[in-house]
Amino acid sequence: GLASRAKGARVLAKPGEVYAVQLPAGDTARLEVPEGEYSVAWYNPRAGGKLQQGRVKSIKGPGKRSLGRAPSDPRKDWIVLVKKS
Repeated sequence: GLASRAKGARVLAKPGEVYAVQLPAGDTARLEVPEGEYSVAWYNPRAGGKLQQGRVKSIKGPGKRSLGRAPSDPRKDWIVLVKKS
């Protein structure tokens, strides 16, 4: 499950493997993941380019974990890619 204060936040998931979290208004989110370690990277859909690192580089499940904040422009549209390591 996804918990976010951001309006319109949603997640596409292949549970336990990969999650794409869309944060149209930026802000922060918490994602519930099963057992395992997951990498966290940010994609800027406004500018394209490479994945970027935020403050949180990885999370460990099981449980709800904070994905941290975007590397820049924290109030704008971002996609967070969470992948099982």
